[in-house]
Order: sequence, then C-alpha cells, then structure tokens
Amino acid sequence: HLVKLLHYYAQTHCPFPICIGDSSEGPHLEKTKKALSLLEGRLKIIYREYPRLNDSQCIRELIRSVQTPYAVFVADDDFLISQGLEPCVRFLEKNPDYSAAHGLAVIYNLAARNGGNQIREVGKYRQPQLEEATAQERLLAHMRHYSVTLFSVHRREDWQKMYAAIELLKDKSFTEILPACLSAIKGKIKELNCFYLVRQNHEGRYLLPDYYDWVTHPDWFSSYCVFRDCVAKELAQKDNIRLDQAQQIVKQAFWSYLARGMSWEFNAKYAHGGNGIREKTKRLLKRIPLFKDHLLPTFR
Repeated sequence: HLVKLLHYYAQTHCPFPICIGDSSEGPHLEKTKKALSLLEGRLKIIYREYPRLNDSQCIRELIRSVQTPYAVFVADDDFLISQGLEPCVRFLEKNPDYSAAHGLAVIYNLAARNGGNQIREVGKYRQPQLEEATAQERLLAHMRHYSVTLFSVHRREDWQKMYAAIELLKDKSFTEILPACLSAIKGKIKELNCFYLVRQNHEGRYLLPDYYDWVTHPDWFSSYCVFRDCVAKELAQKDNIRLDQAQQIVKQAFWSYLARGMSWEFNAKYAHGGNGIREKTKRLLKRIPLFKDHLLPTFR
C-alpha cells in the first residue's frame, strides 16, 4: 500500500514534505526502503523507522519531525488528493478560529475478482463540519454524530497537543476518539468544496469493536478516565469554565456517543431478541463504574 501511495504522490508532483513512520519489519521493511531509493529526488521524504509502535504512537513521534506549520495524517491504504491540501492551508491561515479543514471524501470497496483491483462500490465518506461558537457546543455536536477529524489539515502545534496523552491509553479506540475530540474543542472545523480524500474499505481496516465487548473490556474504564480528564481540562480552558462543569459536559457528550452507537447496534443485532437481552444488558451496565447509576434511556 505504501509503495503505491508514494508512486501516486510522485506522479501527481506532490510539493509537500512527506513524513513516513514505518513499523514494518523483514521483507516489508526492505521493500519500502527499495521503493524510497527509486523515488529519490522526486519527493521530499522524511523517513523514520518505528519498530513495534502502533499508528497513534507513530503519529506522536512523527509530529516531532514536522517542520511546516500545518500537517495532516493519512494511512498507507488511503489517498489524500494533493490539489485538495492547499485550499485547506489557505483557509486555516485566514481563519484562526478554525482548528482544522478538509475537503470532500469518498470511500470505495474493491471486488474480490481480478486480483482485487477492480472497484466495486463508491460512496461518500462523511467527515465532520463543526462551526458552533463554543467548544462545549462543538464537542456535544461532534459526539452526537461522531466522525473522524484526523484526516483534516491541522496546525502542527495542535497535533502535538492532541497526541500528548496517547501513551496513557490502553484501549485502541480511545487513541482515535481522544485526539478527535480535542480537535473539535480547539476550534471550528470546516469542510471545503474540493476533492480531498479517497478511503479504502477492507477487512483489515480498524473499526470500533462490538460495544458490548468494548465497554466490558478490562482496559476500557482506565482509558475512559484518561479521555475524560484530558478533554475536560482542555474544555475548561477553552470556554473559561470550571473543571467540574467541563466534566459534566464531557459526560453528557460521551453518553450521547454511546447511546447512539449502542442503540444502533442493539437494534441491528437484537431487534427480535425480546426483553431478555434488554435485561441482560441492563445488568451488565450496572457493573460498569460509569454506568452504575445512570442507565442509558435506550435500555429503560
């Protein structure tokens, strides 16, 4: 995937420096190094080897290598459109109250036949647009209709702050949700009318786990506490409110996120399961510290 992506940027004469965090080993590592040598002089590449680091840890380390005022993340199986990046940078330069900007995106599936290189389906990939006046309004709106902010162009210093607490998170899902929420708090997010991102949907793409399995995992609650404390602290500073007020807003925002996801998943999987499953779910939630005294309205 990475070699194909780099050839795309070379063919489209991408003018921006590209920082690569490589966690691969063995033949994959050698293949990448060979591709980089063939592309020497055609792209501005900053290459770093990070064996055994995951994606969020790589992002945290790579930000230290970024010299430009703006940065954007892309996975090796997706494509950022080179011509779509410059309008985002220009917009952020003129609008300091915005923390991020992106253009329009699509997501596609590849057919299994013909070596898996034939596009089968293409659809719109939703990204957030948050233009509420206050950080708490943006956070609540973001979590009611969650989508990923991390493919948007951000200022370099915001990236650094968004990933400062990543090492404290044991749960992988929070390594996406935490920086995405901090992005929404730091400023408004704009969607521009330009072609910007192509995402590939495939079996290896990371998705949030089953909500039941997620909230009952031993790593979940400790990671939630890190998330809550980081987001509440940033929210209190941004909106100039008390920390306890910020914590209540974070709680409300996260409830709406869980309520929407769990309600959808419950209806999709257990619509004909009867009240037995509902009662089982209620008993389960009572054993989780966050849910002990406040069951979701969906399950009442």
